[in-house]
Amino acid sequence: MPWFLLWTLLVVAGLALIGWLVWRVVRSGVALARELAEASERVAALSAQVERLQEATRREPELAVFDDPARLRRERDRRDRERRRARARAARRRALSG
Repeated sequence: MPWFLLWTLLVVAGLALIGWLVWRVVRSGVALARELAEASERVAALSAQVERLQEATRREPELAVFDDPARLRRERDRRDRERRRARARAARRRALSG
């Protein structure tokens, strides 16, 4: 009779150990699923933001043929002045640092 009790106790302990291990694996799996869902939401939000930024920076080229020549000339002159000023600032920085 003691062998029967010993084996019963070993089987019950083994089943309890297996149950505990399965419970831990299931809990870890649920936690992983939650983290994956959160990461998926973050990635979706970031990709939507990237798309909005790309659309904001992407412009269709405008045909200058139909624009006012005086306005285009003013814009070109303004860009040229900005470039000259930037080059002059860069030259001054190089002269002061070098």
